[in-house]
Amino acid sequence: MFVTQIIEGNFTLYYTDSDSSSSVTNGESVDTASMDAAFDYTATYYINQTSLVYELTFTDDGNQGYTIDLSITPEDTSTCSSGGGGADTTAPIITSETTGTNLDENSGAGQTVYTITASDDSGIASYGIGGTDVSLLSVVITTGDVTLNADPDYETKSSYSFTVTATDNAGNTSASTTVTFSINDLDDTSPVVTSGSTGINLDENSGAGQTVYTITATDAVGVESYAIDGTDASLLSVNSSTGVVSLTADPDYETNPVIVLL
Repeated sequence: MFVTQIIEGNFTLYYTDSDSSSSVTNGESVDTASMDAAFDYTATYYINQTSLVYELTFTDDGNQGYTIDLSITPEDTSTCSSGGGGADTTAPIITSETTGTNLDENSGAGQTVYTITASDDSGIASYGIGGTDVSLLSVVITTGDVTLNADPDYETKSSYSFTVTATDNAGNTSASTTVTFSINDLDDTSPVVTSGSTGINLDENSGAGQTVYTITATDAVGVESYAIDGTDASLLSVNSSTGVVSLTADPDYETNPVIVLL
């Protein structure tokens, strides 16, 4: 006959009531097929019987089963809270840092900015995020990887803040930890050409190598080089450092009355 007895820690013990006493007796067999698969037979538990608390351990019977070892003398109830068979009420501890990975702006969407890690005796079941910027981020609940949804842009948002948590296999959730990361400001503004749209007109047959235009431009971080392109670029040369544009050949009206750069 199998009956049940609630063990301290919210486990249910299924055993053979060999003496029909309706209470746990030393040496009785455990109904292992009915027990919780996560039950640890090497731990020490406590049970309440006749308003007293007894220590409960198990012995392998050598035949893929276990027998009950029940203490003869009732236990001091003050020791029960530390019994190995108690319910897991300890929350995970976040072990990852409080800063994520800073990103360069315009470096692409979907980049990993943080990985949540945590420690817990019963194992981590899932990870979660919350906080100020949670809507801008995603988390893989099984790995703890946190990614930024959009392409980072410093001018739109220069820093992010969110919280992370971990939940263990017993359903306990850690205290939240606040994490921050920043976006690096890069020069993403092109120079503006400030020189006019017409060059210097030349008399034909006045000589090769004459300056016909000087490129000027403004930029917040400075102009590094100048270049030319377009329809007649092959007839001209440019000093990339100064922006001075020269006509390569001796000008001839009948051959090229107009030089065009687009």
